[in-house]
Order: sequence, then C-alpha cells, then structure tokens
Amino acid sequence: MHFGQFLISTGRATPAQVLSALDAQRRRTPLYGRVAVRERWLTIAQALEVLSAQQRTRKPFGAQAVELGYLAPATAELLVRMQRESIPPLGELLVEQGAFTSEALASYLREYLFRVQHLDVLTSHT
Repeated sequence: MHFGQFLISTGRATPAQVLSALDAQRRRTPLYGRVAVRERWLTIAQALEVLSAQQRTRKPFGAQAVELGYLAPATAELLVRMQRESIPPLGELLVEQGAFTSEALASYLREYLFRVQHLDVLTSHT
C-alpha cells in the first residue's frame, strides 16, 4: 500500500487532497533534461536535439541521449537517481496544503511504516 492510499483509507486525508498533492509533486519534479543541463552533462542544444529525436523514436530521454552519444549509460542512470531524489515527499506537500500538521505527519508515517513492516512479516511467513 502506498502512503497516499494509507492516508485515504484511514481518513487522514481525502482523495482530493492526495490527488492535489500528487499533482504538485509531478509539477515540482524536475524534468530529466533540465537536470542534465543543470549538471552540465548536456548543453541546451543537445537537450533540444534529444527531445526532437525522442518525438520520432518515443524512447525515454536518457536512452535517447545515450543513443545519440551525449550521455554514457552510467551517467543516464545517475540522472534518473538525481531526478528521483528531487521528488518532494507526498506528506510534506500535504502539510504545505494544510491537510494536517507536520507533527501529525510524523505520527502517520510511523503508523504507516509499522503497518507496512507488519504486513511484510505476515506475508513472508505464508
């Protein structure tokens, strides 16, 4: 179970609040190409060329940049990790939106992690 589902199923947040936070999360997550340019692994011209090629091939940005010879595979993987690490946590966005306080978030996270760990223990013994 994902944290947003947990919050909805326990009545801590409404579906509309979670969807709004997920939308904010998507908007605030930096695009792969922007991270590559920011880190100076691609120039703006190269990023635009990757985007142009990507429209024809429908390949993911990183795979297209590797194919064009602009990124090494290891750099492409690193960029994916950097992008993922830039995703703002759902709970923090819900606090920003006023769904609950940061103290309540800490309590909800503890309960969620306990349930997930407890569920893992139960399913590993079956």
